[in-house]
Amino acid sequence: MEEKSLMQKSLTSLNNFFFAENQSPVLGILRVTLVLLFVNIHRYYYLMDSFTFASTEAAYIQKPSLLIKLLSVPFPLAKAYAGAFAGVYYATAFCAFIGLLTRPALLLFAFLNIYIFDITESRGLFDHGGSLVTQVFIILAFAPGSTRFSLDRVLRWALKGPGKDIRSFYQAMIGSPAPVWGMKTILILLACTYCTAGLSKLRYSGIKWVDGQTLTHYLGGRAQYNEGENRPMFIGPRVVPEVDKWKDGYGIYSYTYGNWQSSERWRAVGKRIASNSVVMTAISTATLLFELCGFMILISGWPRILYLIGAIGMHKVIGQLMRLPFTEYQLICFLFIDWQFLYQWLHNKLKHRSAT
Repeated sequence: MEEKSLMQKSLTSLNNFFFAENQSPVLGILRVTLVLLFVNIHRYYYLMDSFTFASTEAAYIQKPSLLIKLLSVPFPLAKAYAGAFAGVYYATAFCAFIGLLTRPALLLFAFLNIYIFDITESRGLFDHGGSLVTQVFIILAFAPGSTRFSLDRVLRWALKGPGKDIRSFYQAMIGSPAPVWGMKTILILLACTYCTAGLSKLRYSGIKWVDGQTLTHYLGGRAQYNEGENRPMFIGPRVVPEVDKWKDGYGIYSYTYGNWQSSERWRAVGKRIASNSVVMTAISTATLLFELCGFMILISGWPRILYLIGAIGMHKVIGQLMRLPFTEYQLICFLFIDWQFLYQWLHNKLKHRSAT
């Protein structure tokens, strides 16, 4: 038998990676929980008038992204249309949540969120959590398996002929085995998100990022919103190129994020940690190395499981110390842990122990 060439082996591996089939319910569960989580986060926008409104003085410096330009939609949205926009937003979210016209609803919901983030980003606020999730929604709009546990499937099952029972209903909800490329694309996106977070630190700070000064700033009280006159800093370079001076008077060069933790207890814990320069250097180094190893998510088995558990732990700690939990990331990481692998490993361990 003729031995396969390296190219053929590579293509076979890629085909297995993206197009192997399974009946995993992960994408269906992700659709339901992620939409619900996002609507809960956006309840602070109420009827959307707070973010769609732009004063006359500020409107001309708000620029849409290339996507918004291509779609030729108004930017920013006039305040008079905020209520209608909110109605469409929540109706679309409801359809995506229950799975009615699931794929069109997911795609429209993704673009509505991109529109929201475009407006907030043009004001200097970049939502890291939202940027990842909108891309996940776009993937879910096309990926096999995302319509599991949807009303669309219930209706198709109800309209079938005789012979309907609990087993056939369950089969309709789960469906037949489907290609895993949707799950693998989300894993690639997640790996790129963590890895580029580490690369961004190196790009803007170099190896100096591991000296601990950045994290000390956030945990030591200088970035605390709830402490006296301390506020996040607005930072400008001492020497400004002539081409950038158009911002003078109404623009900023850059600014730091804030520590939103209001609990006296956790603020005290953060300050205690920040007071030890050795600990801060160690935490900074570990954080950078952890993010740069984001590609481990693409390796099945223990590498992926341990990395995702580590990511959840990292976000839990940041959430406690700075009230920036990145709940969306935690949810995605939790659902993509290979629970079947863990169950089988634990089952084999217990079986081996009982045998001995």
